[in-house]
Amino acid sequence: MTDDTTALGPRLERLKLRHLQLLDQVMQCGSLSAAAQQLGISQPAATKMLHELEAAFGHSLVTRTPRGARLTPAGEHALERIRIALGSLSTARATMGEAQDRPLVRLGLLPLVGIGALGPVVKALQRQGDMPRLILRTDTIQGLLDLLVRGEVDAVVGGLDGEWVPKNMHQLDVVTLWQLSLAVVAAKDHPLTRCPSVSWAQTLDHDWVLMPHGSSSRRTVERSFLAAGLAPPPACIETASFHIGLDLAANTRLLAVVPNEAYEKNRSRVSRLPMIDPFPASHIVWVTLRGVPTLPAVKTLANAFAAYAGQLAT
Repeated sequence: MTDDTTALGPRLERLKLRHLQLLDQVMQCGSLSAAAQQLGISQPAATKMLHELEAAFGHSLVTRTPRGARLTPAGEHALERIRIALGSLSTARATMGEAQDRPLVRLGLLPLVGIGALGPVVKALQRQGDMPRLILRTDTIQGLLDLLVRGEVDAVVGGLDGEWVPKNMHQLDVVTLWQLSLAVVAAKDHPLTRCPSVSWAQTLDHDWVLMPHGSSSRRTVERSFLAAGLAPPPACIETASFHIGLDLAANTRLLAVVPNEAYEKNRSRVSRLPMIDPFPASHIVWVTLRGVPTLPAVKTLANAFAAYAGQLAT
């Protein structure tokens, strides 16, 4: 008797790219007919493809509902891996189309990491002759991890703290690189710079430049105010760029939160407020997908970031 694993092999081999795209479209559109329309095929053809897909995986992947269709738990798990495959295929096609002679790495990067770390890492790779071609994507940490899970980036360098757990943590391999400290900065002539120490309550009389909701730095700010028994301040200006926040603080009466490293490089433009209760440090981490083979160029980049972290530690 042929076991199930052996029997599934030929069925999987007969699947085409459109079979995989179908499951993704059902998830996005919420119905088989809408998914068929997106793929430019008839509904009977989509139904046949779904049956072939389920036969290949050996599980029911889609269930019909009064409002259309949704993925079963097995379908959701399958789609997690299928999206990685679709993302990799799309990247492979783009790489071949541009005829590059160096490997491509798609890196999700928090803006705060790009301020100090990326330059030394790239410089080291160039010196070693190992510099890949990089496509950088910036977002909040959860946004970057979502890109990773969908196969749209190969790795993420982002910030995590001890109190927030990503929704897709079970899919991730996380390696701590270094600690990051944040500072509250203001213009050199800001009234708070004349205080020997500043409480969180004092800052509520002033407007803030803050990172978007869901970002690691925004959560750090919110927790600091809550720990002091205060409601976090709203953002007068919200931006994902620490560079913009720092420039606004230097030229206005706004307060901004920036990495200490960014402050040190701009001491002539802004002052760091002497907070009574400074921000807790967060961890900068290297994140890849669990159970997915790592490309050599991605390993090279990971080693370069690890070497940079080692230099910070010494």
